[in-house]
Amino acid sequence: MEHILSELIQNDPQMVDAVMHEVRKLEENRDSAIITPTKAKPLEFRYAKFPGSHAPDTPTASGTCVTNTPAVTIDKSDDSTPPQNLHTPDNLLTTQPEMHATTSQRIALTTDPEVKTICNNRDQLLLDDEGRVRHCGNSSGLYLLQGSQKYQNDLFKIRPRVTATINRVDINPDPTALPSPNLFAYLVDVYFSKINPVFPLLHKEEFTQRLNRNELEMPYFLVNAMFSLSAALVSSESMLSKENLDAEGFFKKARTLLNQAYNASSVENAQGLALMSIYYHISQGGVKSWMYSGMAIRMAEDLGLHRDPDIWNIKLTTAEKETRKRTWWVCYLIDRFSSVCVGRPVSIDDQQFDTPLPSLTDDDLLTPNGVSPRTGLSLRPFHEVIKLHELIGRILSTMYIVRTPKTSNYQKFRTSLMDLDSQLDVWLNSLPADLAYIPTNYGAGNPPKSPTLIYAHVWYHCALILLHRPFVLRTESSPTSQSSSAQICMDAANSLTSIVTSCVSCPRASEIVLFLLFPIFTASTILLLQVKSSDQWIANSSRTSLFKNLEMLKQIRERCGYAGRYYTILHDLIAESNITPKQEAGSESSTIVSLSGMEQPACLQF
Repeated sequence: MEHILSELIQNDPQMVDAVMHEVRKLEENRDSAIITPTKAKPLEFRYAKFPGSHAPDTPTASGTCVTNTPAVTIDKSDDSTPPQNLHTPDNLLTTQPEMHATTSQRIALTTDPEVKTICNNRDQLLLDDEGRVRHCGNSSGLYLLQGSQKYQNDLFKIRPRVTATINRVDINPDPTALPSPNLFAYLVDVYFSKINPVFPLLHKEEFTQRLNRNELEMPYFLVNAMFSLSAALVSSESMLSKENLDAEGFFKKARTLLNQAYNASSVENAQGLALMSIYYHISQGGVKSWMYSGMAIRMAEDLGLHRDPDIWNIKLTTAEKETRKRTWWVCYLIDRFSSVCVGRPVSIDDQQFDTPLPSLTDDDLLTPNGVSPRTGLSLRPFHEVIKLHELIGRILSTMYIVRTPKTSNYQKFRTSLMDLDSQLDVWLNSLPADLAYIPTNYGAGNPPKSPTLIYAHVWYHCALILLHRPFVLRTESSPTSQSSSAQICMDAANSLTSIVTSCVSCPRASEIVLFLLFPIFTASTILLLQVKSSDQWIANSSRTSLFKNLEMLKQIRERCGYAGRYYTILHDLIAESNITPKQEAGSESSTIVSLSGMEQPACLQF
């Protein structure tokens, strides 16, 4: 092209002007001709009502989600019938289609300045306990609380209500000192039954065979990282206290060994770093978790785990290849959730790796939605979790951007919302039947056998909130005619709460809640915005779910440090807004948290 234009310049300058004019017209036409993907599904079908069926995304009293139902047109013949109570056993939570514009209509009416407001930087500056300023982006959702009275002089002052446990002096501070054989075996069992199914780094049979084969090669760094998580999930501390051990003690031992481990790249050490990131996620929040996830990812890339192991000339056994795959994908998972929790950029670019998903084994086919006793893995649900977190990464890179799009790209921004919503809908409705979360199958105290399945469906509803929350701009301006995005966020928040509530009273599944603190908090921020709606049905369902989440955080804050911080934020905001578990007679509807001025940065002190 450059060669042709240079000849034109020499021979006919007027022809050059004509060609450039046509090129500019083509570029303008290309930018304006945004075609909605053929897979996009009209969002009004999400709430379609038809006899004898459930809307795909509506919660019930016992749980939520979804049956695979075909798209149908909305039947408005019974629109005048008010919605029934959300929490009666026989009633399905439905929406009122006549009150809510579709997301397509909502986006079509969104003006360019409004989209610019959506994209504007709403980041927070966090002031930690040591007085150091930290950054927290807008996907964390903290900007929604900026109107609270807790903000004073640009500081959001929150302190955990639970005093940190006094660190005991270890009887033997040697990081290579191990627990007694009985406690060692118990912590290994907790790890493979509660943690490894969600974050499948290790193969149980291979790991135990290695330990039995040669005790001199004990992977101390990895073992201490494993036991820090196992100890955090132990409901009774009696076994640990007898040996003067606790979760923090194991973590400190792992951290002592970190300098040595980080100087020697190995798959084992990358696994240990990933587990340290997960431990920080439940104990101290996303900031340090994000830092350690970056360390794990860098080591994984240093080892080439981001590439298909079949491309290497070196001979790797099938077991080694599968270990590399699982380790990489766990790094991918923690990269996504640690980034979204603090609103920071992801470290892994989807275009810069080609590692296949872990291969399914006979055990996965025999225990399709459970945990294999032999391998300690639950890979079929894990595959779906990975696909979902790929979409979450796209939501982050599309809806939570730092640079405001140019004017010519606003239509692309609007189209992205519909496309991503459609892809989430495809993810949900493409799940195999045994991986679907059907409320009638899983009532209170009877959650699915696989903790990974619970994890997947909770994050699905969290992803819906993350996608649509930027469009929930001024809910107080029209409390009786919420936008489609606001309605989707509210339904997702109620659904998320229902799933988590079903796990709390079940011993075999209650521990998974510790890994779902951010989704619980994210849902609660939406419920806070809706609980004072003038629509009593919306207000009552939001109030009920909000206090369920508060009670869950209260129950686990002794075991999980960061749950105490989330509990403090919600407890204080609820008290500040005069919200009670049951609506007081004659109470006036009002906004809980003012969203005005949310573009102003502030500091959050923990």
